Amino acid sequence: DLRDKNYLKVEIVRKENKQIIQRKIYINDVPYPLNNGYLYQSKNGQAIYQNTEDNNIRFNNKNNNKGHRKFISNYEKSPFPSNKISKNDLVYHKDVKDDLFMVCIPTVSGRLIGNVGYFFEPVLLTNVLTSNGFSNDYVVREYGIYNSYSISLLLFPSFFISAISNSLLPEISKLFEKKMYHLVKKRLFQAIGLSLLVGVCSTTFIYFFRDFLLGKLYGTTVGSDYIKILAPFFILYYLEAPLSTSLIALNKVKTCTLISTSGIIIKLLFMVVFGFLGFGIKALLYAEIINIIFITLVDVIILSRIFYYK
Repeated sequence: DLRDKNYLKVEIVRKENKQIIQRKIYINDVPYPLNNGYLYQSKNGQAIYQNTEDNNIRFNNKNNNKGHRKFISNYEKSPFPSNKISKNDLVYHKDVKDDLFMVCIPTVSGRLIGNVGYFFEPVLLTNVLTSNGFSNDYVVREYGIYNSYSISLLLFPSFFISAISNSLLPEISKLFEKKMYHLVKKRLFQAIGLSLLVGVCSTTFIYFFRDFLLGKLYGTTVGSDYIKILAPFFILYYLEAPLSTSLIALNKVKTCTLISTSGIIIKLLFMVVFGFLGFGIKALLYAEIINIIFITLVDVIILSRIFYYK
């Protein structure tokens, strides 16, 4: 019936003795990728047999459907699509705007709040420690050692954790939308287990070989004591990325932003309190540890509540 209505074209391949060896069926329409993609690149990126089939399709269109002749000519000559975007195509959609703002505003505001927190961290630390009897040179030197040597070395494996988290986001979103909760849990546990494995191995190696690594990388061993204090808790830090990514994938962007904001505020408050208690630069270390524990525990509690009834 489709053949009678000119929707399909059938090609029969015969041998010399007229025996049928192959029957090819072509759709009498321009394929979707040719209408919606960069045609020249699509054509050259196809395999040989696909390109041959495509040529047959376009041959049928050219001979049986006159309306596609101009399009086919453009496909052969121009590397760009024949249809162009005009101002009339740019239409305002309130639903699209609301969806974009629902995702973008919490994410952007979270990043802004994080940057504001990192901005106030050295300002508050310097004022608190200098008012408590520590010299400005001490604060500058120790804060520079903390950020340049200790933290940079501890954050070295974070590249692998980011790769794990980025691959986790689309998978969990798709499975959660399809209500395949058992697979969501499975992917989440896999990501947590892999992140925990990377965190344990890397922090253990850094902890025991911190002097050797600092000497080879920076030519000094200053900051070794800070690594000794922070390294055991950075195992939990490496769990923050997959846990936060999972919350975002489960449409909990506002919750994730609220947790990060609360963590920054708690960190700054404890840093000020420990600074006035005379802990010196270690006030920043203890505040960082509290921040890591707080964010990780809250993420785990919220995810547990989400999946408790699933």
